[in-house]
Amino acid sequence: MKRNLKIYFILLYANLRVLVRFRADFILLILSGSLTQSLGVIFILTIFNRIPSIDGWNLQEILLIYSIVYVIEGLVSIFFDGLWSLTSVVNSGEFDRILLRPVSPMIQIATLGFGSQGIGNSIIGLVLLSYSMIHLDLLSTLNILLVIVFIILGVIIRVSINYCVATISFWTKNGNPLMIANYSLSEFSKYPMSIYSLPLQALIVVVPYAFISYVPTVILLQKEGSLIFLSMYPLIIAYSVYCMLRLFGIAIKRYESSGH
Repeated sequence: MKRNLKIYFILLYANLRVLVRFRADFILLILSGSLTQSLGVIFILTIFNRIPSIDGWNLQEILLIYSIVYVIEGLVSIFFDGLWSLTSVVNSGEFDRILLRPVSPMIQIATLGFGSQGIGNSIIGLVLLSYSMIHLDLLSTLNILLVIVFIILGVIIRVSINYCVATISFWTKNGNPLMIANYSLSEFSKYPMSIYSLPLQALIVVVPYAFISYVPTVILLQKEGSLIFLSMYPLIIAYSVYCMLRLFGIAIKRYESSGH
């Protein structure tokens, strides 16, 4: 484990060094990430200019959900952007080379890329997080520690979902449309679960988008159901990681080289 982590950070650092050589592109990607997320904030501000709340959630509470999503998506993009390359790696036969190396294939795939735009996402997320926590009077040592834990757990859940979706590339040979659909579905994690229909609520619990940011916000604000949600976390984390490892393990066993 320690060796794999060391190799992971070495490969990630190598990717970062390559990107930094093209300084203008690197900076532009960071700015584009910030701009994209800023547009999302402008959208929600525009909505709240028309209505006072969304199903009982005020602006600061919705921004808290948004901020946690932004930070988590930013970190996932920085540290696991290589998942977007899985389809091309499988189709080109390059996955053969990955299997021959004495390093976990999951680590190698995760480090095939470095999402510079994730830095911009995280910066906007942290600014929003600070703003919303101050205005909701949530700034305490306990809450800050809780937020850090929820962000780590959110990254684990998000990465697990992304791995499961990307792994389908082994069967379909074109997993990128599914990855895009996955990111579209994750938009549901930016709003209170109560505004969705029951089937949709069930979907974002089974594919646990709700536990990325909505549930942490419910717990931080001590809203109804927070203790039940808190007790579900160990099960959700175990379930997410199990699905990821199990599906990836099956995919590797059934992998057939393209022969290129």
